[in-house]
Amino acid sequence: MVAKSISTIKVKSIDGRDSLFQISPPGDVDCLIASIKEVGTVNPIILQRKDSQRYRIVVGFRRYTAATALGIKELAAFIVDENATDLELFRLAMLDNLSIHHFNPIEVSTAIHKLQTVFHLEKEEVMRSYLPLLGHGSNPHVYDLYAPLCKLDESWQQLIIGDLVSVEIASLMSSVNDQDRGAFLILIKAMQLGKNRQREFWALLHDLCRISQRSLAEVVQDTDFSKILADQKLTPSQKADRFRTELLRRRYPRFMQTQAQFDALIKECKIPPDMQIRPSSFFSCEEFQINFEFKNEQEYQAKLQILNSLMENGVIKKMVELT
Repeated sequence: MVAKSISTIKVKSIDGRDSLFQISPPGDVDCLIASIKEVGTVNPIILQRKDSQRYRIVVGFRRYTAATALGIKELAAFIVDENATDLELFRLAMLDNLSIHHFNPIEVSTAIHKLQTVFHLEKEEVMRSYLPLLGHGSNPHVYDLYAPLCKLDESWQQLIIGDLVSVEIASLMSSVNDQDRGAFLILIKAMQLGKNRQREFWALLHDLCRISQRSLAEVVQDTDFSKILADQKLTPSQKADRFRTELLRRRYPRFMQTQAQFDALIKECKIPPDMQIRPSSFFSCEEFQINFEFKNEQEYQAKLQILNSLMENGVIKKMVELT
């Protein structure tokens, strides 16, 4: 980009609604306003002439917003060379933004979306020439994950920007209908689900929807789920634990029945807290793991006696029969 010498431009001649080169929304500009009040506008904005009387912003949307809020009449600006293409100027805008901060997922998505839909680049060109610039490798999977994020509504975008939802889950949300997307958002907020729980809950719900041939919104409206969410005595974490248990009970009824029988055996035996007996995952094989702690020979002998009593009372046999 070749810029002319710096010029002083009237703010009213700048078309602030033209967002062709905008990647990040202006957002909160209070700090910038305070800075401009203190020291003025340090860096000139970069403009492109639209016609004989109007300019569009290439770089400096936040500075323009702050100047407008302060009632500033004129701004120092570089005017780009008339021969610069829109794509060259968009790349300039990207580089300028990247020199200040790392793009969040929504900004990455916005850049990808504009490169493909506004500047008509093929997917392969975006991956090859721009994804590395945005801090990601030339990977089709990364492209597919990030591309749809900017189409999500504001609630989802704020969760993504705040790193409260995984990019994988957010990308999946772009492919479901509004009702299911809204229902899952309610679950995330009501139970304060972390990223791992989000993935687990989505997988379980997706399976239940497929099995029952109902939508996600319909499934979570079932009485058992609704009662958990509406129970004001439960903390978000407690709601999440009970919701997960109900999901597992419905998705894996035989496993949950077996787990309940196993838990009942353990409870009946009154095994001390520092001694654990764990079955294999989903009781998939005849293997159990026993862990216990001891400080001396007497404690060791006591634990062995407990294990022997489990054998003598037929508890071990019952456990093995569950597999």
